Amino acid sequence: MPQCGGAVKRRISATHPSGRCRRGGWPDRSPSVMEWINVARWDRGVRVLLGVVLLGLAFGGVVGGLLGASFRLLGWFPLVTGLVGWCPFYALFGRGPSPPRAR
Repeated sequence: MPQCGGAVKRRISATHPSGRCRRGGWPDRSPSVMEWINVARWDRGVRVLLGVVLLGLAFGGVVGGLLGASFRLLGWFPLVTGLVGWCPFYALFGRGPSPPRAR
């Protein structure tokens, strides 16, 4: 039987805090891509820039030794999370971009 919030779904009122399961217990739709993105646009830009700078310093030979090796390893994380728009640490701690403000 399908799951909804860790409990077995039934036709009676099963709800889920994320809104993916509605009253009646059946999922109303599959989650869209926008629901999976948990990094704000400005944060994505900063991450991509930081990743490119770290990797450029490391692979360009500006920084060498242990610091250069750590830049090579650590530079990929902000670059990839910025390009993809999903951060596993944000998902782990339940952080995400704030909803748009009403004007």
